[in-house]
Amino acid sequence: MNETYISTQIAVYKNSKVLVEFRDKLKVSSVENYAHLHADGEETEDNWKRTSLIGILMKDYSAEPAIRR
Repeated sequence: MNETYISTQIAVYKNSKVLVEFRDKLKVSSVENYAHLHADGEETEDNWKRTSLIGILMKDYSAEPAIRR
């Protein structure tokens, strides 16, 4: 299995109480905006706006669960 896999995870911090993860949601700019590195809300042919983002996932495992079994 020699498939190339590119992870979207930029960085992660985790321990027994917390998880913080940064994910790559960056999009390249359109040809019309060739001087920009990433998309900045320009509209596509489908009238969608291309936005370039970095996603953040945060989970707190230190709190008591809401439902006890």
